[in-house]
Amino acid sequence: MLMKTFTYLILFTFLLFSGVIKGQTCNTVLFSSPGAPATCTYTFSGGSWDTTPPSGIDAGESVCILDNNATDFGIFKGDLYIAAGVTYSGTIGSINSSSTIVVAGTASFGGEPPTAATIYIEETGIYNAIDTSYSPTGIIYNAGTFNASNDLALGGSALVYNYENATFRALGDASISKPFSNCGLFEVQGDLNTTGDGGLINLCSVWIHGDLTLNSDYTSNSLMILEGTLDFNGADFYNNDVLYFNNIFLNNNHLYGNGATSVLIVQNDATMLAGSSITGHYYHDMDDGGGFDLVGPNCIEDIIILPAVEIPTAANDLTANCGGDINYQ
Repeated sequence: MLMKTFTYLILFTFLLFSGVIKGQTCNTVLFSSPGAPATCTYTFSGGSWDTTPPSGIDAGESVCILDNNATDFGIFKGDLYIAAGVTYSGTIGSINSSSTIVVAGTASFGGEPPTAATIYIEETGIYNAIDTSYSPTGIIYNAGTFNASNDLALGGSALVYNYENATFRALGDASISKPFSNCGLFEVQGDLNTTGDGGLINLCSVWIHGDLTLNSDYTSNSLMILEGTLDFNGADFYNNDVLYFNNIFLNNNHLYGNGATSVLIVQNDATMLAGSSITGHYYHDMDDGGGFDLVGPNCIEDIIILPAVEIPTAANDLTANCGGDINYQ
């Protein structure tokens, strides 16, 4: 028993320090996971609990999952730790905003996932939010993989930091009206609706398989891939990196670049109507290598045409290094 306890202590200490010394930052915020608790009130390992936990977990208590487990909890006021290599698939009825969840393994909650807690997802961690619409109200620090199985709604007091080499996916639509700092890959299978710079802060790779709707002026500082349509909704778009769009249709809309690092690559149709403008951009039309396909009266086409671009064919390569493997001349 002493040796077993000593082994767990070594494991906890290793995980604690490995979480703290990563040194990753996203939008100046350090990833500083607390790791495993120094001591656990209730520990599940080797297929059993050391002390059977009650349905409700009080503040100041902690639950450590060191083996696959599906225990259901009611009101959860303490902290939850899920070790690397194991899966927790139980339910939590409700959780306090003061609670912390650390996921080094896999969290696949059987019911509605916790929304109020502060969540740390380690590099080895996978957090599966299995719900019709996931609306977190706490802070999510993701250095691993986050999957929202359906729609994602980020508002209220929620904040998200998606760190380098991390992946944050919404398998449905996504609505973002609170800061989402993306320093890894943010992928939306459906449509994305965002509230200007108060919503999605793109600092690496964003891939939208559906449509993108802006609701106020928006700035993109890194790679953005858009397969659907762009609805400016009266806003202006400021681009400081690479936009890789299937089509672009500007109708009294304005796309501003910085004249140095701003690139627009269009796979198919590019149209400007009714006094639209694109300025300060390098541009490549993959159809014919020319400029916009249609430029209406009173439109401004201030672009430098790129004769050739090299686009990685594999999805992982396309979004890797924040689009750094896209070559153009």
